[in-house]
Amino acid sequence: GADAFELHAIPTLAYYGERWFFDNGTLGYALYETDTLQLDLQVAPNLDGLYSNQAGGGRFLFLQRVSISSLLPDAPQEIITIERPVVVEERDIAWNGGLRLSYNLAGFDTWFEIDRDISGVYRGYEGQLGIRYHELFSSSNFRLGVETGATPKSRDLISYYYAPRPSELRPGLSEYEPHSTYNYYGQIDLDYRFTEHFSLTGFWRETHLGDSVRE
Repeated sequence: GADAFELHAIPTLAYYGERWFFDNGTLGYALYETDTLQLDLQVAPNLDGLYSNQAGGGRFLFLQRVSISSLLPDAPQEIITIERPVVVEERDIAWNGGLRLSYNLAGFDTWFEIDRDISGVYRGYEGQLGIRYHELFSSSNFRLGVETGATPKSRDLISYYYAPRPSELRPGLSEYEPHSTYNYYGQIDLDYRFTEHFSLTGFWRETHLGDSVRE
């Protein structure tokens, strides 16, 4: 497993209309909106498929020490090292659909969202609880913000994306028992506004993975 993913200065694309919006891969519709409170219906790709395929897909060789006599009964008791291939299958990318409730006050955004797999890939859910301060530093065109949060992930999600399948287990290793977990993250984002309707945003994020993902 891995302890953390780091993503550096990734640009985002966003559009917000009166009700419909698109924000870096998330398509949403505002069901209810006031000056401080908003309830959105949204659809987005699940990023665990991208992360797990980047980290684990492909064909690997591992070394195993065995006795010749275990392969040939009449051979001498000699230990040799052999190579055996293990193929880790790529996981499908799932699509999540759900609700996001956000509250804004005095430059702070807080939100809670719950999303479920609507594509039938992993048949589970994930969520997010977060808080963001938009203007740690700002000028006429430039803004620096900070964000932190937690993302709960269901056992079904962990089992599909991070648990090895029986064919992917090395001999001698017991089968992994997945369970639900939380990831935690911190983020710094930079925003430069060119016009009233167009801006360029980049962010740096570090995510600390839950126990079920690291194991």
